[in-house]
Amino acid sequence: MKNKNRPLLELSNIVVEFNADHGEKIHAVSDISFAIFKGETLGLVGESGCGKSSLARAVMQLPGPASGKVTFCSKDLAQLSKKELLKIRPRFQMVFQDSVSALNPKRSVGKTIAMPLKVTGNLSKNERHTLVEKMMSKVGLDSELFNNKPHQFSGGQCQRIQIARALITEPELLICDEPVSSLDVSIQAQIINLLETMRKQYDLTMLFISHDLAVVKNISDRIAVMYLGKLCEIAPSEQLYQSCAHPYTSALFSAIPRVNHPQAFPKLQRCIGELPSPTAPPSGCRFRTRCPKVKEQCVFEEPKLYEISPGHTVACHLFQ
Repeated sequence: MKNKNRPLLELSNIVVEFNADHGEKIHAVSDISFAIFKGETLGLVGESGCGKSSLARAVMQLPGPASGKVTFCSKDLAQLSKKELLKIRPRFQMVFQDSVSALNPKRSVGKTIAMPLKVTGNLSKNERHTLVEKMMSKVGLDSELFNNKPHQFSGGQCQRIQIARALITEPELLICDEPVSSLDVSIQAQIINLLETMRKQYDLTMLFISHDLAVVKNISDRIAVMYLGKLCEIAPSEQLYQSCAHPYTSALFSAIPRVNHPQAFPKLQRCIGELPSPTAPPSGCRFRTRCPKVKEQCVFEEPKLYEISPGHTVACHLFQ
């Protein structure tokens, strides 16, 4: 793991909730804490609906969390004024899941990529144009397409446009929210390779979000597993793949297609049933209603993250 001793991003007791019908609340993120160190890539995985995107948007202050603290470069983002937040925002950027809908259909690609530079207001129009053309080339787009609109590009090209827009301000932190989930498998590999190239070139720190453990394996230094708004397990990437501990992580591994070795990891057990409603999460351990190893303690007591080996923590009563 690339640990340079100081967190670039630190989340402390993050809670994200939304109002639902009939006075109910959606508990999207419930008391999550972790840090990402400068130069590392943290993969965040879990089923659709577990709160990954809500957590990413809370980091970006789109909007901020209901409670808890997001610290970026030693600054509490919630305590910054709008002017201060606007000033620091170029240093942390986001690539959104749906590459097409994330782009303004009426705005040319060149203007889309240049928008963060225009917001900062430090460069002339000609300077912005030059930087955009260079960035388009870096992400594999022909600069002659500067004036084209998003509908003239494929999904993979639109994702390259998003990446160019995010990197044009040379940020320190890049949050990628399911950046390849809507793309063909062959295009997924291209985008992941591009992100890895950009990570090295710009010395990026990344939060890479996905529902697919196979996707995050090669790009992540550490992986955090999330279920129904809670963290289940955090470990270095290789260590998690070799010896995952939480029953939910085991279930995620069991769902990875293995064409050449379909019987690999025979001890892994799939989870049962459907994801509970985030408006009424189960008491105790939130995974207990689907866990093949549930015991009585899981019903009444919520498990805390417990370190089972250096850098490997798990929230499960089996290990406490």
